[in-house]
Amino acid sequence: MLVPHHRARRVDWKVGLTFGALGAVSAGVGARLAQYINPTILLGGLTLLGGLAVAPISGNRAAGGVVLVLGGVVCARWMTREVGEWRTVVALVAVIGLFVVSHPLGRLIGAWPAVLVVYGDRGIVCYAISRPVDPG
Repeated sequence: MLVPHHRARRVDWKVGLTFGALGAVSAGVGARLAQYINPTILLGGLTLLGGLAVAPISGNRAAGGVVLVLGGVVCARWMTREVGEWRTVVALVAVIGLFVVSHPLGRLIGAWPAVLVVYGDRGIVCYAISRPVDPG
């Protein structure tokens, strides 16, 4: 499958090997870190990456939104088991509010800076809400 593309000079081996090497290293580091990170947080991050990747690749922003919603539903179910319904609802309201804010903010500071700011804040809010409460 790759040979016809190579013959047509459509393969940039330096870029491909660089991304392949970085991907392999990232996979190993990610597997080690996954032992120490809550699975709900991992799924939330992967949902974000998946939604942001599906939209431009497919050319359909709604498809990216579907990935975000489906991942959000699964994260909400997992979070409900961990911290209860009330804190899950508060986290969902915060996430939806930040998502709404990201669009006008994107017009002001640019799309990717807005994504970084808003989703960084989303992570902080969800972490603060979902931390186990010390009973004593």
